[in-house]
Amino acid sequence: MSRNVDDFDRFLEEQLRDPAFRKAWEADEAEYQLRRALVEARCEPSEIRSRS
Repeated sequence: MSRNVDDFDRFLEEQLRDPAFRKAWEADEAEYQLRRALVEARCEPSEIRSRS
């Protein structure tokens, strides 16, 4: 799996050199972080129940 991660990291680094790609990537970051937080919250139901 490490090889796949390395390959992706190299690919992403190359793509981020394109200003249009970088702009789109950065514009999507806030939405990505929000979705990630929602998924993490769903994976921790006991923590959510204790807040209620």
